[in-house]
Amino acid sequence: MLTYNKILTMIKNDKKFCYSRFGDGDFLCMLGHGGKNRDKHNYFPDLGKRLVDIIYSKPEYYVGTRTMRSTEKVKGQKFDAIKSQIKWEDSEIFVTASINNDLQKFFNAMKTKKVLYVANGYLLKLDKFEFKKIPVGQINCWLEYEKTKKELSGQIRSVDIVLYSACMMSKVLIDDFKHIDVTQIDMGSVFDPYVGICSRGYHSALMKSWEK
Repeated sequence: MLTYNKILTMIKNDKKFCYSRFGDGDFLCMLGHGGKNRDKHNYFPDLGKRLVDIIYSKPEYYVGTRTMRSTEKVKGQKFDAIKSQIKWEDSEIFVTASINNDLQKFFNAMKTKKVLYVANGYLLKLDKFEFKKIPVGQINCWLEYEKTKKELSGQIRSVDIVLYSACMMSKVLIDDFKHIDVTQIDMGSVFDPYVGICSRGYHSALMKSWEK
């Protein structure tokens, strides 16, 4: 089972791994729902197909989701068929660390590593450590997939760790480069509060706790 301490140990010991995270929005995209996720990214059909293909390929790296509960929108035989394909890890490892004000250990573990961050503009303001950057669009970054993949392919072999905050595209990029000897981590919106953005329910309480 993947845990926060295990992640920290692997980073410190230069043991490479990949950790991808699937939430309700990713499943809605895979199930062919119209509309957008909470970050206003469209559920593109070709993206949904790629996500389904990733799960059915039974990836050997860590793939997390939230306690496998389905909402009213995310349920049914197709959802059950998809989620039954692999062993799922906890997707909230970094969320829990953030809520516990324990993310500094993660930043400390990466201090001596070469880090590349693939993220939208406001998250590239994160100043917890030095890192290379590949910017993507804040909305519908899937439209920049080929461009981002090409840019990433030119840099990924020169770093130790790649962090992603590129919405649903993060999962595809992690799978694209799974054979490269580099650690890849899907951070999602975990860093939002650290640049003053409140995009999830727990962010508000976290940011208020810093004011005390």
